[in-house]
Amino acid sequence: FWTSLTSEVIQMERKSLAPPNNTTSRDRIAWLRSHLQEFEVFKSTNLSEQFHHRVLDSLDDKCEVRFFMTWFSPAEFFGKRELLAVESVFKSHPQGCLMIASGSMDSPQGDTILKPLLDRGYKVFAAT
Repeated sequence: FWTSLTSEVIQMERKSLAPPNNTTSRDRIAWLRSHLQEFEVFKSTNLSEQFHHRVLDSLDDKCEVRFFMTWFSPAEFFGKRELLAVESVFKSHPQGCLMIASGSMDSPQGDTILKPLLDRGYKVFAAT
């Protein structure tokens, strides 16, 4: 009984946040924009605000192009292969900026790993 009641409630919640059927993509986009505040995932927290400001401070207007990378592994696994990949991005786009979204790279150990790139003048930083 409780399982079916719970699933009904979940389905009702999902339906209320589902775009109308048989509409154009323009209508769905308009619907989404008008309902953004209802989605929990889009609500700001102190941590998301800190992240936002840190990214804005680091990615300035001097970036020719902006690259984003995620790194989920511990910082010590960011090795030669990864540095070579990052370096190849900067060889093609020396005025580019790279933000690495990573808790482990946003650390003193990550700073040490990224230091050779920073010493060459590349704009790279990690943020949590």
